[in-house]
Amino acid sequence: MKRYCNPFVVLFFLVAMLLPTFHLYAQDTIVKTITLSNVDILPSLRTDIANPGLTIEKTDSIQSSRYSAGTLTDLLGQNGITFLKSYGGGNLATTTIRGASASQTPLLWNGINLQSPTNGGLDLSLVPAIICDNVSLQNGGGSSGWGSGAIGGVIQTNNLLSANEGWKIKYVGQAGSFGEQNHGIKIGFSNSRFYADVRMYRQIAENNFTYRNLAKDSFPIDTMQNSYFFQQGMMGQVAWTTKSQKQLFVIRSWYQSSDRGIPPSMVEVNNDLRQKDEFSRTMGNWKLYLNKVELEIKSAVLTEYMDFYQGYNQPNSYTHSISLVNEVDGKIRISNKITNTIGVNDTWSKADVTQYVPITKQNRASVFDAVKFLPNENWNLVLNLREEELQGKITPLVGSIGAEYYGIKFITIKNSFSRNYRLPTFNDLYWQPGGNSDLKPEDSWNEDFAVVFKYKYKNVTIDYSVTAYYRITENWIQWSPSSANSAIWAPSNLKEVWSRGFEHRGKVNWIKNKFESTFIGGYDYVRATTEQSKVPNDVSIGKQLVYVPTNHFYTLLQISYLKYYIAYNHQFNGLRFTTTDHSTYLPAYDMAQLTIGKRVDFKNSFGDIFFRVNNLYNKEYQNIVWRPMPGRNFQVGITIDFNKKKKSKV
Repeated sequence: MKRYCNPFVVLFFLVAMLLPTFHLYAQDTIVKTITLSNVDILPSLRTDIANPGLTIEKTDSIQSSRYSAGTLTDLLGQNGITFLKSYGGGNLATTTIRGASASQTPLLWNGINLQSPTNGGLDLSLVPAIICDNVSLQNGGGSSGWGSGAIGGVIQTNNLLSANEGWKIKYVGQAGSFGEQNHGIKIGFSNSRFYADVRMYRQIAENNFTYRNLAKDSFPIDTMQNSYFFQQGMMGQVAWTTKSQKQLFVIRSWYQSSDRGIPPSMVEVNNDLRQKDEFSRTMGNWKLYLNKVELEIKSAVLTEYMDFYQGYNQPNSYTHSISLVNEVDGKIRISNKITNTIGVNDTWSKADVTQYVPITKQNRASVFDAVKFLPNENWNLVLNLREEELQGKITPLVGSIGAEYYGIKFITIKNSFSRNYRLPTFNDLYWQPGGNSDLKPEDSWNEDFAVVFKYKYKNVTIDYSVTAYYRITENWIQWSPSSANSAIWAPSNLKEVWSRGFEHRGKVNWIKNKFESTFIGGYDYVRATTEQSKVPNDVSIGKQLVYVPTNHFYTLLQISYLKYYIAYNHQFNGLRFTTTDHSTYLPAYDMAQLTIGKRVDFKNSFGDIFFRVNNLYNKEYQNIVWRPMPGRNFQVGITIDFNKKKKSKV
């Protein structure tokens, strides 16, 4: 009888044998002491080697503080960093980075993937901004570093640890048109070896705005119905180092409940659809810091519950899932020029979708290895490899080669070539009727080339980058009517999609005496077309994907004087097709926003109060066909940040 040897079992044995070697090796080295002030705040040992060759965008600090009472929909959408497919205030909002689907762009919370095991998505309107101390967006494939789903890009949200701050209290509040009331508070304490904070938030909106109903004769004025949004939750984290200063422990827990109405489209009658979401997310980290060896163990428990009310005399649809994530990463500095990082991840998931997906379990195990090579001060080279096992089957090997060159004054050149993948979700595999258990993983090849320019002269700082990219995705999973029964939709590996384009990013900051001005801008050109299809006579061949604008532009201009400021945001979203044959489309539109405010500084605290006008020019537009968006509306907000520094002991 042929014996099967699981490579991941072998790997675990190898790690177990290597750990004592790490200990013996470290005895002859100088131990790197740690305090919270020098701990790597990023979520994983893999962070610095998972992204070389790719451009990472961070939300501007000017904007981030003013959207901290809202959600990631507000923070990312209003900043214009990426185009969002949004159904309106409080409703579903997802990304379309470089033409990728929402399930091809994972959101990481301190290194843990929050994508739903049932549909592979994550609603950005269910992520409060006050939870996220740091938000960054990686455009480009990252499966070798972060696993399944990272084809289009990766959104990272992190909770930071800061030392010796004593007591710190922050309150953010915002009120606006259509019954909007958002509140959030963060209370924390830290010294050199201990950090703790707790955050609580509550967000409410009626979203009962008026609009012209373009689906009816004479375009009468209607009022949006059943679009209320209510969300509340809390998150806490505790971190401490041992007395020997060799180890760090971090525990985080996040609970949230949401209740929202699902509004009718312009062509529907109000049917009182309703959705309740509830989740809990708990994770723990242990990090060991030595001179040439670092080790991290991370575990997380993620639960999700959704109750979807489908209308009077219709059965409710319930979704319940749980995921257990365990991960081990080890980094060895072989020399001053070479670092090797190896990681093992095991994710077990279970889900039940009433009436549609029976109780289903799945186990995924993967091994990750990366070698970082610094031949001299001008080069950073990284090779990443990842292999994954799903239910006893080995997926294709994926990896990336990233290079960064710093040898030209003011300029950095980046290049990345990678293979990426996305595994089918529970809904893809087991939905009844229609699920397809024979689906193959989506398979993509990505290449990025970027030039980054940084320059400072006297009072002026200039940052500019341009990125060209190319991506081919095979076995694209698409739901379409079944050939046996057109009334039943089923997923298949139907398409090959080609995405290419370029991205410009720029920032200019000028300071003179009591004046300061900041200009931020970006332009995306995206061509994402269907190149091959298994559907006979497919009319989508050669055509742009639906809801992917070819052109997207955004800009921010802020001028400050004596703590007073005025900021103008403007973004342009190009035409979006709503059908694969391009027979219908949504026209391009401009959006503008004006914010006026003042910052007030005190001895141990500061305050920021602002007045904002959204949709300044009262534009009529739709992000999703027949889903109206609000016209001109207003918000007022306040931030109060109090910090009583802890006195140092001599």
